[in-house]
Amino acid sequence: MYRVLRSSGRRRPLTSQTFATLVLVALASVVGVPLLSGASAAATSQAKPVNTSGPTISGSAQENARLQADPGTWSGDQPITFTFRWLRCSTTGGDCIQISGAKADNYVVRSGDVGKTLRVRVTARNDAGSASALSARTDVLQAASEQGPNGRIRLPSGETSIAASSILRDERMIVSQVQFDPNVVTSRAQLITIRVRIADTRAFVVRDATVFVRSTPRVTTGNRLQTATDGWATFQLQPLSTFPAKRGAVQFFVKAYRPGDPVLAGVAGYRLVQVIIRPQ
Repeated sequence: MYRVLRSSGRRRPLTSQTFATLVLVALASVVGVPLLSGASAAATSQAKPVNTSGPTISGSAQENARLQADPGTWSGDQPITFTFRWLRCSTTGGDCIQISGAKADNYVVRSGDVGKTLRVRVTARNDAGSASALSARTDVLQAASEQGPNGRIRLPSGETSIAASSILRDERMIVSQVQFDPNVVTSRAQLITIRVRIADTRAFVVRDATVFVRSTPRVTTGNRLQTATDGWATFQLQPLSTFPAKRGAVQFFVKAYRPGDPVLAGVAGYRLVQVIIRPQ
């Protein structure tokens, strides 16, 4: 039995709890580490994120505009990471629903957002836990102002069609879409339908553009057509006797241009595409 002598001179039995405390004190003094009280130990526990200044949204409240979210200010143990969810809400900022796929810190306003408002929910995470905060609503989102050259046509899809002749010198045509039917060719006897759509670098669809399509090497017929009001041109090409009879692919060179422009200049756009071959 261990005993400890008090200042009064009286002896008192040393309990196991008191002994353990003395050992801890001795060890702490040897290694030079201060002994923490219960309150101090609690203070060293991890702190999960706490929002001290709410998330914000910057940018123009207009269709096609890019909005930027800022996570706001957060306290808590570092590192803190952030995730974002954009919400489409009523004009007062209520009745919010999550926008599918909108998980970045920026968002491009869509036509379906017009007449609504947007908010962003930011979730902060660290090793201690997570917390979320919601931004204030944007202004009510407005439709994009009508911009573009004279002669533009508003299509039922909401897109704008312009004439090839109205494309500015510092813009270019783009072969924006190419569709094959069939998308896998199984026989030389099959007629190959190729649909090509032309736009420009401002995202207007282009009508009256000349489109040239040819296989490389030349194993099908080729043709030149003009795009319709919706920017599409449809080709029907017949495979030649030189068309490959084994598995592989055939490449097609596509060029969109404006008649009268220099051959190697102007506003022409180019694209190389291919169709799969699987003979049966």
